[in-house]
Amino acid sequence: MIEQAEQIIYQLDRLIDELQTYENCELAEKKTHLKAVSRSIETLQKENLPVPVDLIRMHDNLREELDSPDNPEKVFSYLYAELRDILKKIPKSSRGIASERQKMYHGRIDPDMPHFTQSELEPILIETLEYLGGSASKATVEAEIEQKLHDKFSAADLDTVGEGIPRWKKNVQWARFSLVERGIMKKNSPHGIWALNK
Repeated sequence: MIEQAEQIIYQLDRLIDELQTYENCELAEKKTHLKAVSRSIETLQKENLPVPVDLIRMHDNLREELDSPDNPEKVFSYLYAELRDILKKIPKSSRGIASERQKMYHGRIDPDMPHFTQSELEPILIETLEYLGGSASKATVEAEIEQKLHDKFSAADLDTVGEGIPRWKKNVQWARFSLVERGIMKKNSPHGIWALNK
């Protein structure tokens, strides 16, 4: 039981790191935008000029989005802190040692085992989206890719990483992130929808 708690903490820690990497682009943009809007408001106030209502509304909306209790990073950080506190109350002598397999496979790829890399999945993701008409839900895209590749996945592809999802899905998500950064996929598509830039 304690070993499982330690593994959950470890996975949450990795997930928070991955979320920060994966989502920080959007969060960083919002934080930068909020700072710029805040500076504009402060400058107008110092000059005793009226602050446009739209600017105040924009400031409040950005602040609300960044302070949202549903922000995934905040949720996982909260869970991580709570579990860490619980684990501190348990004497170290009661804790088991994680098995060698657990140590080996938490997000670490066995170099001798082939698997689909992010770069190999990028053209497959593009081809899948084209097949689906240029856009589809994340779940639909992943299901289509799984159907295409299920007989080609290795044990490393199916091994779970981070938040407990198969490595191939995590690499598809990273492929999507890379394609968005390069402008091949849409950055501002509706939540949960993956789309190609046409």
